[in-house]
Amino acid sequence: MTVRGAAKGSYSRYNQKYNIGFINSDGMEDETQFESVKTLKELSDLFRDFCKENGFKTNTVTYVEAV
Repeated sequence: MTVRGAAKGSYSRYNQKYNIGFINSDGMEDETQFESVKTLKELSDLFRDFCKENGFKTNTVTYVEAV
C-alpha cells in the first residue's frame, strides 16, 4: 500500500508528526517518523525520498499514524 492509501482515516491536518510503518528490503516490518508535515502530499514525498535513499519500495506501507 502507498502512503496515500494507508493515510485514509489516519491523516489529520492538525498533527504534524507521523509514523509510517513499512516492510523493509529484508521483508521485516520497520517504522520511520517525519516531523513538521503540513500536507499529505508532503508526507508522501518525504516517504518517497526516504525510500529512494535507503533502497526501499514505496508501496510497502502498512500504516500511517498521527502522533
